Amino acid sequence: MQRGTSLETIVVAIDVRLARDPKGLASRYAAAMSGWLERLDTSPSDALVVAVRAQHFERWLSPRDAYPKTRPGYLAWRRAAMIDQAERLSELLRSLDLDVTFVDRVVALVTKKNLKSDAEVQTLEDCACLTFIERAWAEFAAGRSADQLRRVVTRTVAKMSPRAIGLIKETDIDEAALAELTRFAEGRTP
Repeated sequence: MQRGTSLETIVVAIDVRLARDPKGLASRYAAAMSGWLERLDTSPSDALVVAVRAQHFERWLSPRDAYPKTRPGYLAWRRAAMIDQAERLSELLRSLDLDVTFVDRVVALVTKKNLKSDAEVQTLEDCACLTFIERAWAEFAAGRSADQLRRVVTRTVAKMSPRAIGLIKETDIDEAALAELTRFAEGRTP
């Protein structure tokens, strides 16, 4: 992994950069992601620990409003943001004199290369989906139609492993939101 750099030092370096978020959201998001990782994998690789912590590394530097407020615009922004984040994270990791193989692995995880065939990428995706459900679902659901919510839940659940789907009921969201989310996840109509 590294040449004299501890995992703790890497995580601290990431956290220092995340603390620069002007809205103060990045550090809480990273902590939530790491919390889900602890529940999903009792012995994650160092690369997975780093990738999960940095999954939205400096995302605030890639403004969403630079893209159209459409689904294709969102997807284009998300892809561009992912690439920008991975490049900035790679620079940080290289500055810590980490092994190139380790840096490349972290970047592959953050950019979700081989999502369907790489178990660690799937675990990162599970963390992201559970974090979205727990931290953003209620706000996201407000004002959206049942059809819109059904599509989003269907897409989200399709990206999750069976184990992660089972953890939806353990998210820290209010009972009404959980009931709504579960109803859509199970394919029941309102």
